[in-house]
Amino acid sequence: MTTGTGHHQDALARFRAMGDPLADALAADLQAMGRRGEAMFDQALRAGIGAVDDPPDSLRAFFAAVDHVPYWVDWRVMNRASAAVLRANLFGAAVLGCYSVPLFYRLGRGARPLAMTDALVSGAVMRGRRTARFVLETCFPFGLQREAEGFRLTLRIRMLHARTRRAMLGGGTWDAEADGAPMAQAYMAAMSAFLSAHWLEGLRRIGVRIPAEDAEAVMQLWRYSSHLMGVHPELLFATEQEAVRFTDRLFASEPPPGPEAARLMGALFDAVPDVLEEPGWRGRAMQRLFQGLAYRLFGPAKAADLGVPRTAWRHAPRIVAPAMAGLGLLQVVAPRLARDARLRGMRLWLQVADYSDVEGEAAAGAWSMQRVENRG
Repeated sequence: MTTGTGHHQDALARFRAMGDPLADALAADLQAMGRRGEAMFDQALRAGIGAVDDPPDSLRAFFAAVDHVPYWVDWRVMNRASAAVLRANLFGAAVLGCYSVPLFYRLGRGARPLAMTDALVSGAVMRGRRTARFVLETCFPFGLQREAEGFRLTLRIRMLHARTRRAMLGGGTWDAEADGAPMAQAYMAAMSAFLSAHWLEGLRRIGVRIPAEDAEAVMQLWRYSSHLMGVHPELLFATEQEAVRFTDRLFASEPPPGPEAARLMGALFDAVPDVLEEPGWRGRAMQRLFQGLAYRLFGPAKAADLGVPRTAWRHAPRIVAPAMAGLGLLQVVAPRLARDARLRGMRLWLQVADYSDVEGEAAAGAWSMQRVENRG
């Protein structure tokens, strides 16, 4: 008989060895087809698979999966999540940047693909801006509907991961037998949990009030995002409890983080002034605030693993917590304050997000912004 622990270990081993079959098959076909394949993907992304002449089976299968909207998707619920994320403003961005994302660095095996390149360290500013864009487009009202920018951006990122996975497996530097698949299902699901359940956890720990309905909505938003990103159905977490149980088991089965984790964390802190466009003393103050917040959220032992300095700024979250709790209560009794907070949050995310690709800043997000304006 398999024990509960053994069952979970077997499942983790299976998901560590599993990539993204639909995207991986499509990435292989697109590479073989060259520019014609990329044009087909782009056309299907924008106009639907029906607009593509004679598409390969892998393209049909990929879009059949992503065009299916699961029964549990409720746009009104996910729009509630959009409001909650935008209302969290700077504190939401700070928790995301210095806790949710760095949780991934603590996965000794899962973070190995990041450690194999200096790109994330040398390009930390751009990475931070692109992460901000992904979160912003995901969290716009209706941002994951078929014709929205968030939907298209999510699928482009999914295919980027598939191409990277294919390159690592074919490059002779990745030992799949020992390490499983690069960017495997287990770690795709972990990132989803970090962006949802652990983000909510981090906000609560600094005094942000999150109604139960908002928390449920945030979980559904990232559950659907994960569905589009190719996460296995067994790992689409419906509740915070499911997500936290999974990450607890995953961390317990991982080797401790190596020195690369501290390098990634240091690069993230160094990028804060540039990402927030705060020069001089204000940028340095924001950097120290992020360091203090990270130390507070991770705790002394885990912060030490990540090279987070122990400074007086670690007390800042404790000082602001009562103010955050009071602001949350005010937003409940004064809806205009909540709306103003959402608008400030949107401006913040737009300020730090990167729109330098070929889509152009004017086009990207325009559809979602129109929906925001139409609904007030």
